[in-house]
Amino acid sequence: MSQLPVDCLSEIFEYLKDDKITLHSCILVNRLWCKVSVRISWRDVYDYSSSNFNTLIACLPNESKEILYKNEIIISTPTLKTPIFNYASFCKVLSVNRAHYKIEKLLENQQNNSSSSFNDKVHIVTQEIFKMFMKEISSLKSLVFLLYSNITFNLFPGVQICYNIQSFTLEAEEIVSNGLADLISVQRNLKYFNMTLCYDLDNNSLTSIIPSIMLKLPNTLAKLELSGADYCIPLSFIANFSNLQELKLSFERNENYNNFEKLHVHFSQL
Repeated sequence: MSQLPVDCLSEIFEYLKDDKITLHSCILVNRLWCKVSVRISWRDVYDYSSSNFNTLIACLPNESKEILYKNEIIISTPTLKTPIFNYASFCKVLSVNRAHYKIEKLLENQQNNSSSSFNDKVHIVTQEIFKMFMKEISSLKSLVFLLYSNITFNLFPGVQICYNIQSFTLEAEEIVSNGLADLISVQRNLKYFNMTLCYDLDNNSLTSIIPSIMLKLPNTLAKLELSGADYCIPLSFIANFSNLQELKLSFERNENYNNFEKLHVHFSQL
């Protein structure tokens, strides 16, 4: 019997993306079906279970595994052999916070440590997995990074490599790391950027975040969303995005909208 082309299989399996049981059964048919269905199954980190992260740990390079070992982080993995697929490369929708939460739950079941030691180990595992994600993902559709959690990357791993993010959602607190700002600055194909300014920002933090983030965004933006609490925000940087097709501003202070009107900027596609 002739085999369906890969493109046809991919289109058919797209209809199964929300039917995890059926999609998983396709993995067991043959290698081609397995490859196509695995790509869909591993596309969105929000769909990952603890077993997915177990597999990712098995995929870590030896350098990362050595870091885990030196920090007494022992996690049982489904196999000691090298996995047959580069699973991290299939991810297209990545949430730092979702991954951190799942890794935390995974380690809760396998580690017996004090709270301070446990948090350090969660951070280390998350850091190493994200190094792998950023190295292996050639084109990322969406990255979500909500800063209100206890995730504090001093240098965002893989910043020099991951430059094809299309959508970026960021919740900004007092400090935006240089690594995260650098990750934004290297983007070549960013189409959508959404930033929320948290309520506990002070004026000094605000004047620091705006230039460190907004002035590094590429001119490829088609959609920009900004929202925040009771702040008066300088909006002159918006004039840099001549290709905007959609702009959404949501602030509590009318001064922000007045500041925008004073820009007298014309967006030909807006």
